[in-house]
Amino acid sequence: MEPSGQGRRVMQLPALAGLLLVLGSPGAVVAQGPPVGEPAPNLRLQDLDGRPYDLSRVLGRKPVLIEFWATWCPLCQELFPQIRAAADRYGDAVEFLGVNVTVSQTREMVRQYVEEHQAPFRVLWDDEGEGVRAYDVTGTSLVVIVDREGKVAYTGYGESQDLEGALRRVASPVAQGTVRAFAMGDPRPGTEAPAFVLPYVRAGGPGPADQPFALRAELGRVVVLAIVPDPSDSAAVVLLRSFTTNQEMLFPGDVVVVAAVPRGVGAAGELARNLALSYKVLADQADQVRRLFGIDRRDLGVYVISPSGRVVWRDTRFRPMESRSYAAVRDAVRAAWAQSEGR
Repeated sequence: MEPSGQGRRVMQLPALAGLLLVLGSPGAVVAQGPPVGEPAPNLRLQDLDGRPYDLSRVLGRKPVLIEFWATWCPLCQELFPQIRAAADRYGDAVEFLGVNVTVSQTREMVRQYVEEHQAPFRVLWDDEGEGVRAYDVTGTSLVVIVDREGKVAYTGYGESQDLEGALRRVASPVAQGTVRAFAMGDPRPGTEAPAFVLPYVRAGGPGPADQPFALRAELGRVVVLAIVPDPSDSAAVVLLRSFTTNQEMLFPGDVVVVAAVPRGVGAAGELARNLALSYKVLADQADQVRRLFGIDRRDLGVYVISPSGRVVWRDTRFRPMESRSYAAVRDAVRAAWAQSEGR
């Protein structure tokens, strides 16, 4: 039975074992949702092509917007432009998901609808109602926004919601030159890497002031992080140059290479230009990354971080004059990709 008509209408959803769905005006029964301030439930669903999606790989690492929707829901269709505008503005910082409740729909119907209406999110198929039950959904057009700590920050229902205000709060960048720590001290292989946000420079100039480098934003890619307490040291210069001249050999696949140096943006930019570095140099004037990772002032540190944000390999006393040091980095990058593909 396909929903139709105006005003409040309550329907039973046989595919969701008697769960009730509310369809109608914003004055209808509110669409519930998880309590604000509580940890967001995980979702393990498939997309329209049958590929698995596990929300736990994102929760606690970046903000998430989830809409529970259907092709026959007029409120959802009216909400699309607002979500699309939000995705255009915050798409790099926020995960946008649309969980289709599947009632009176097929995958092909939804796929065609998504193409015609340019759905502004990744569509997940909830044919067993797992997501609906986990998020206590009683109506389509329910939007849940989760903050970067993995807690519910907003729930709303209907075609007119303050998504901009909620997203601005959860996606606002951390001030440049500050560190957000998820782990502290001496991260060992298998543990979560400390998170940080810093301005960066390249040989060609500084990066955008409003888009600093954020380690958590690189989830899904292998990150190689060099921590250089004194970039004027001859050993440090060898390390920094070697990561450029041997980049193709050392870093197979989609790898992000960064070097943190205790310099301001201007001095870090001069260093990048003088050495013709091909990767991002993080301007860590307060030397906070070194302290987060527990690197001694006299040593060079190199970390390989997996696509899930965990330390795969580290060398807290990296010896740039020894070829075996670079071979170890290359092998660690390959191991990081192997672990990711085996998940």
